[in-house]
Amino acid sequence: MTDIPPPNDGPPKGDRPVLVAQLERPGQTTPRETPGVNVPPFKNITVPDKWQRSDNQGRDIRFQVTTFSPPGKPDVQLGVQYAGLPVNDEAANALNDALQTGKGSKLPRVLYVEDPANPDKITPAQHALFQKLAGALGSNSVGANQLNSDGKTHHPYHIKSAEVVTINGQDVLKVDGYFERADHTISNYSSNLFVPMKTATGTEIQQVWLQAKNQSDYTANRATFDRAINSMTW
Repeated sequence: MTDIPPPNDGPPKGDRPVLVAQLERPGQTTPRETPGVNVPPFKNITVPDKWQRSDNQGRDIRFQVTTFSPPGKPDVQLGVQYAGLPVNDEAANALNDALQTGKGSKLPRVLYVEDPANPDKITPAQHALFQKLAGALGSNSVGANQLNSDGKTHHPYHIKSAEVVTINGQDVLKVDGYFERADHTISNYSSNLFVPMKTATGTEIQQVWLQAKNQSDYTANRATFDRAINSMTW
């Protein structure tokens, strides 16, 4: 799956560059574009001008999520997560190893694509890979999926595809799929980017995503998401 369009020469009319690096660091009042408090890798990201912004701070002041939604559609979210804390070495190494897949190749760097004719098909290598990636993708979120499931417990995420893509010189992991309830009904369709960022204390994994409760809204906003992620600078 390589459906991310190339970057445009400039943001479409009606879009505005949102300086994610300008979001105030939780617990501080200094804008993030000030040298010394920038929060890489997301220096800016372009979103539609009329989309409504919401800032949410986690229990740890170093964690922050910023979401953007179309007017009247709060169930559609383009989200940016600033983790603020490093992951353990196992998670960091797993994501780094995955991002090396097919490096230098001109072929699509695909880790997994669901076979519609046989959706349960998974190779032992893929099972092992996504077991290692569980911590990097969120052990209670995208990281808990059917590809690393033991077949006995509920997994909240179903992966349709996973691939390494390069955005403005940065390799990231892109995972598409949906969240599902225990009764296997779908709660949210989503596209997710996982971006490692090395810091003085370790590797943080930042995220950008698109989520929508119904497939039509998800499909209708995929182009906006693709433009947004292609506008990101590091």
